[in-house]
Amino acid sequence: MKKITLILLLLTSFAGFSQTVIEDFETDLPASALTGDSGVAVSVVSDPETGGTHGQVLKVESSVTYVNGDGNTVNSQTYQNAQYIFQNGGIDMSTTEKILTIDVYSETATDVLAKLESGTGGASNSQVDTSTPHTGNGWETLSFNFSNGVAQNGSSNPANGVYGKLVLFPLWNGDDFNAASETTTYYDNISGLAYVPPAQSITVSVDHSTFLTNPNAGVNIRVYNATTEDFDEFGTVEDTENPNIHSYTFAEGVTSATYTWRVYGSDTPTDENLVSLIVGGGVENNLGEASVLGDNNGIDTNYADYCNRTVTSTSGNYEAPTTYFNSLQKVGVDYTELVLTADAGDDYVLDYSVNDFNENHGPGAKDNGDGTYTVIVDPSSAFQYKWNNLTTSTQEDLSSCEDGVGVANDGTNSNRTHTAGEDKEDTFGVCPTNSQTITVAVDGSNGNLTGITIKVYDPVAAQFGPSIPAVQDPTDANRWTHTFADGVTSATYYWEFFNPGLLAQQGESLVSLVGGGGVENDLAATLGDNNGISTNYSDYCNRTVTSDSGDYVAPTFKFNSFQQVGVTYTELVLAAASGSSYAIDYSKNNFSEFHGPGALDNGDDT
Repeated sequence: MKKITLILLLLTSFAGFSQTVIEDFETDLPASALTGDSGVAVSVVSDPETGGTHGQVLKVESSVTYVNGDGNTVNSQTYQNAQYIFQNGGIDMSTTEKILTIDVYSETATDVLAKLESGTGGASNSQVDTSTPHTGNGWETLSFNFSNGVAQNGSSNPANGVYGKLVLFPLWNGDDFNAASETTTYYDNISGLAYVPPAQSITVSVDHSTFLTNPNAGVNIRVYNATTEDFDEFGTVEDTENPNIHSYTFAEGVTSATYTWRVYGSDTPTDENLVSLIVGGGVENNLGEASVLGDNNGIDTNYADYCNRTVTSTSGNYEAPTTYFNSLQKVGVDYTELVLTADAGDDYVLDYSVNDFNENHGPGAKDNGDGTYTVIVDPSSAFQYKWNNLTTSTQEDLSSCEDGVGVANDGTNSNRTHTAGEDKEDTFGVCPTNSQTITVAVDGSNGNLTGITIKVYDPVAAQFGPSIPAVQDPTDANRWTHTFADGVTSATYYWEFFNPGLLAQQGESLVSLVGGGGVENDLAATLGDNNGISTNYSDYCNRTVTSDSGDYVAPTFKFNSFQQVGVTYTELVLAAASGSSYAIDYSKNNFSEFHGPGALDNGDDT
């Protein structure tokens, strides 16, 4: 049983923080955890006190001479020290609690100086501004206050961060170092505010609906085990709202994993096989690129035998995007489609600038069986390209096409141009025309809205024109679209829905969302290059869209909102009394609370 002295308990109570024993030397330490410098010998020994109750303790012996790394006997330095590497992740000095306590045993009066090193997050080394005396009467608890910490040159430098190393100087006399001499001290129960790392877990999820429509199908995850060089299989959790989605959370502390999904739709399970999607001419080659997958998600592949998913995260609780089984497509993302009209039954692939025009890296095209082929690319990808017929080894010739009309033709190279997010239709070997359209879309599911129309501002008449019926998406009854006339490069507009109570169309009311303290103020300021708002922040707030090249399809926004469908937005939740008005006063707008974003009162004191 370790002895915790009354002095330590009193100090802990006084400080108001829960100090804990970070190191008591009862557990075997790795050799790297303890180091003696410039003539100090360190070791873990039994309590030197007769009948003592401290168990295992750290022994620090200084000496007049020592044998250096070259095998020569040299004089010890006055600043001899013992160094301990914290094994728990460090001592936390980032709060107002900056007290470090240590039980110290000495049979002669002495002083001890403590220093903290190896700070994280830019925290610089800090040592106490004055040593702590020891009377020489056996075990005493010494306290070191790093709120008065100084740098090595003596300038003020309070400890402020998490530190991984403790340095103890046994030859400090209160004002300076004693001349090198022999002394022995013992240390135990290094105590303070232990660093508690933030919660850290990784959750991955899959949607099997595109592979198997049976919502009761079982899904397991197979995780690569480097020790056995094989995959371990684990069960997953079915989403309570969508039985097609299954998720798996790795054990806390796991920062990286290689994995694949397995679906049990029958007695014989089906494992994912992503190789054909990525290897030369693979239809999802573009989606497998690191820039598209993002910082946390990737693939482990030799481009022939295997292709497994990877995920990494070293901070916080990370939830990876949900992808479809046997696909790198993410649920909720509207992918760009390039459709080619060409001879049926052949094999076509994009030869594009993303991979320095190497047709073997795809992405390949899906044969639709009707003389058309579809390539799926990430909506953030912009590039130049040509179509390549792998069956006949023929690449289309665009040298006669007009520069700037869907083609970049400098007289040497002639390539089609693709704008990020732009769906396009091409004909093999045929020059593109100067099509220029803008399509906007709205989702009415947040109000179960029907009869959607659009109102477009007429700058000549200086007023909004008549209501124009929107087109209901045949695959999604909540989604409505409107395509402006060919050649329209900009428009100001808003959406309407049919209000049965008024027997009339009722327009969006967006002013309160973006006015001072508006809940979507931040979203309205981050709409991107093509989408924006026209508003005086008081009387009106209308949507705007611009595009002067290609056929542009804007993101689908929710009715009466600047939230985009398929985007998972970050939520900050505040606990406070209901009935008041709260807004974030944040650095993006030089701390002006009138620019929001404001908070939605949930009616439950959040």
